Amino acid sequence: MNTDLHQIIRSNRGLSEEHRQYFLYQILRGLKYIHSANVIHRDLKPSNLVLNANCDLKICDFGLARPTAKSNKNGLGLLLLSTSLSCSPPSSATVTTILNLSQIEENKAAIGRSGAIPLLVNLLECGGFCGKKDASTALYSLCSAKENKIRAVESGIMKPLVELMANFRSNMVDKSAYVLSILVSVLETCAALVEECGIPVNPAGNWYTERADHDKA
Repeated sequence: MNTDLHQIIRSNRGLSEEHRQYFLYQILRGLKYIHSANVIHRDLKPSNLVLNANCDLKICDFGLARPTAKSNKNGLGLLLLSTSLSCSPPSSATVTTILNLSQIEENKAAIGRSGAIPLLVNLLECGGFCGKKDASTALYSLCSAKENKIRAVESGIMKPLVELMANFRSNMVDKSAYVLSILVSVLETCAALVEECGIPVNPAGNWYTERADHDKA
């Protein structure tokens, strides 16, 4: 997006009546959609209404958003898709929102379908320390759902996990190991781990070596 409504208001450029009506229509349509997903934004203001050159308006920054008691998991997933895809890697506020929503078990699959997991994997690989830490926490929570484990593996999570575990200066060894421990219960993870670093893993989630197998024989 090129700008936000706050910047336009401050510029004193003036808005035609048609522009005002069009912006208001889009705001109301966006709020209707958000509320249909049983989510409350809680921070609606001009700086959180972004615009492009075609005057297309989007509501952003769901850092303070909260689901209602009637939260609809499918609507929630679509809502997260529209917000999380607006930035790559996702902001700290977006990751916090995803983590909070993932505490509701039935939301996890919907969040996975929203497209959030590839963005979290990207943040785990390319973000700063705080970003990596937030991403690993969110991924650990989301990947208790089997389909999200597969999504994470398909998004390339093994590479950043192995790199962080191998780098003791990253201060991410334990967190990365926790995420990996929850992933290795699916066959896709085992194959990806072998491909990434040559560490054999059986489907039960146990690391083993040829030497260990030889000793058992």
